[in-house]
Amino acid sequence: LVTNQQALHYAVECCRTAFGETYKECEWRTHTYTPPSRGWCRIDLEHPSGALDFSSTSAVDVPDVFGPFVRVVNSYDRSHALTLEIGFQRKVCRNGLVMPESVVHIRFMHSVSDLAERVRLQIDTHGFRNLQDKFVRMLEPLRTCRIPSRHFVPILCSVLEIPRPKKAAPADWNSWERLLDDFRSLCLAYIDEMGPTAYALLNCVSEAATRPFRTVRKERHSLQRLAGKWLADFSRRCGDPTFDIGEYVKSL
Repeated sequence: LVTNQQALHYAVECCRTAFGETYKECEWRTHTYTPPSRGWCRIDLEHPSGALDFSSTSAVDVPDVFGPFVRVVNSYDRSHALTLEIGFQRKVCRNGLVMPESVVHIRFMHSVSDLAERVRLQIDTHGFRNLQDKFVRMLEPLRTCRIPSRHFVPILCSVLEIPRPKKAAPADWNSWERLLDDFRSLCLAYIDEMGPTAYALLNCVSEAATRPFRTVRKERHSLQRLAGKWLADFSRRCGDPTFDIGEYVKSL
């Protein structure tokens, strides 16, 4: 087992390795989540300065600023393996996601007795920059990909793996209808701001993943990983000239 203090140390080392030695340990801002069971925890690290920020032109031709964060997940009950992942968040609203290829590989050297000396992080600055560039390229097709507003909520539910209840008590159906109303309001707000585009849908997905609604029984980490997985897949699909949004929705 790894203590949370040790896990945080590895996360800081990951930040310094990926982003450069100039970012000192005391500068990293931490955000921690622990469930009521206290069996595991999630710690996010982000740098308070804008030194690591990068821009991407949004759907309305206004530069959108993004920034990276490092997430460490650790557990005492063995429900979660010790993992480090790199994610990106839109700075204006802090909505974020975790990219599928962003796992930092942790290798334990069992020939040495001290745990702190047995861990090696396999990441480099070049690898992080490639991940960042890939993220920006994934956003490009989303800006011109038009999606009718009626498809936003079904896609959102599918991306976050929130199924329509098949058999449920009246109270559960009421919760489901309230959730759909919340999703509709969320989607309409981004459609009004950015138009009916896949980029607006991405913002709906990342916000619902970053701030899960009360009736969604999924944790932020798993939802943000689903959001990153969807971005990688949908960017490839909508960049295809033969892409048909109607057929895509039918296949969900």
